[in-house]
Amino acid sequence: MSNYRIKIYSKEDAAIWNNFVSNAKNATFLFHRDFMEYHANRFEDFSLLIYNNQKLLAILPANRVAYQIYSHQGLTYGGLLYTDEIKLPVLDEIFNELILFLKQNNFEHFIYKIPPLVYQSQPCQEIEYLLWKHKATVLQREMDLVVQLSEPIILSKNKKYYFKRSQEKELEFKQTGVEVFWNELLIPRLKEKYNTTPVHTLQEIEKLIFLFPNNIKQYMVYYNDNAVAGITIFETQHVAKAQYAAINELGESVWALDYLYLTLFEYYKRNKKYFDMGTVSASNQYGYNISLLQNKLNLGAKIVNLDTYKIQL
Repeated sequence: MSNYRIKIYSKEDAAIWNNFVSNAKNATFLFHRDFMEYHANRFEDFSLLIYNNQKLLAILPANRVAYQIYSHQGLTYGGLLYTDEIKLPVLDEIFNELILFLKQNNFEHFIYKIPPLVYQSQPCQEIEYLLWKHKATVLQREMDLVVQLSEPIILSKNKKYYFKRSQEKELEFKQTGVEVFWNELLIPRLKEKYNTTPVHTLQEIEKLIFLFPNNIKQYMVYYNDNAVAGITIFETQHVAKAQYAAINELGESVWALDYLYLTLFEYYKRNKKYFDMGTVSASNQYGYNISLLQNKLNLGAKIVNLDTYKIQL
């Protein structure tokens, strides 16, 4: 008889969950319940805690849609979280128990989005092996553009030129609050270029900054006292991620966003290994935004995969 027990998360488990996240080798602050629950009204949570006897061995941030379970639709990535003491044989047992539990709860598909390797505190690709073992198929592969800060950053000729010109403009770089960026740069830019809005409302991002002041930061560039470009950063242990970036017409005329990216690369070299510039996915014949991809490559970024798998249960 199995000693495993799988519990569906409830609010009473919050402290246990958050403590586990702080010790898991493949977790980031995105899995803290305070972060996950800022949009709780948008998703039907089906997060799981996996015990052996009374010991918590792993957790799964997840939501459900009918007979499908996702890890996780409200997050950039998801997946099974576990500590360094969990080796492959035990993880294999955990995964088998998880699959059995999902089948017993009448799920038909398990959609699993793996964090890019750069977000892991140490190499751990055991999950990829277990997904293969359970005949998972790649449902989606996105290109995530990442700059390795410990190595020389190779800029294209035009980016070198633009950065040199931007330095002549006496641009001002500073850390600020988020309101000006949101209302004056981000919302108008997204509306103009993509006819969309930010995933987070201003109230949501301000609440998240209050809850995670060491992880979420806003950086701006000013020109003649005018806000012209900004980037919202999500910091994890090894990575600074540009969650949002925007520029206005005046900023474009002085190459302010290039200036901001390159300034942040230099700034984060002191305590981060990578700068994540985000994905370039698009609903077109290529599956990606060509100009956005080229712009990030010109700034020295390299492509890493952000994969989503599907298991037929």
